[in-house]
Amino acid sequence: MIKGKKIYLRLVREDDLAVLHQLLNDVEAAGAFWPVSLVPEATLRQRFQSNGMWSDEHGELLICAEDDRILGEIMYFATARYMSELEIAYRIFRPEDRGFGATTEALGLLTHFLFNFREINRLRLMIDPDNIGSRRVAEKCGYTLEGTTRGCVFHHAAFHDMNVYAILKLAGPSPHPKTVRVRSSLSRSNMRRYSTKERPQGTMSSSFMVFSGFPGHHQRVTWYR
Repeated sequence: MIKGKKIYLRLVREDDLAVLHQLLNDVEAAGAFWPVSLVPEATLRQRFQSNGMWSDEHGELLICAEDDRILGEIMYFATARYMSELEIAYRIFRPEDRGFGATTEALGLLTHFLFNFREINRLRLMIDPDNIGSRRVAEKCGYTLEGTTRGCVFHHAAFHDMNVYAILKLAGPSPHPKTVRVRSSLSRSNMRRYSTKERPQGTMSSSFMVFSGFPGHHQRVTWYR
């Protein structure tokens, strides 16, 4: 579980599959920008049984409210084999759950997790130029517009351009002016900069990590094994 302030991210469980099957196949609720596809229940169960929908090449997490209600999904997947890069995609399933900041927090949580627990230097998002909401999510989380990939996605009977947003681990979020160094028991490479307001007492155990937030979004993030 990756816990934030208002939502948390968790792995898919077997008892989620029936509800998840309904949510994934609600074409009308998908909105104007999510690629439409129908997922057979047998395919969904096969994906879960093969690896729990979590591997080095592809991982899926559910975005959940505090009462464990499923709000959406966020995933990462490999792009070109020669690139130190993963792509992230996300969505909130129901229209009534959108616009409350869940997607922004989910993207921030997963970005921190991947940069700190995976040997990866670059994360990217592919966003339709007309998807103003998703572009704002990317910018709030520190992603930068790099350019446009022309005519790369077929959706609603037409080919669409996609804007490329990306963030680099080496560039990283801007540190808070008042920072201290905290040594993690995980490894020397996991030393990070933290605000004095967020400093844990003593040495952190390997069961959790506390990260500084993106510029202007200072937050506490906890990873539970």
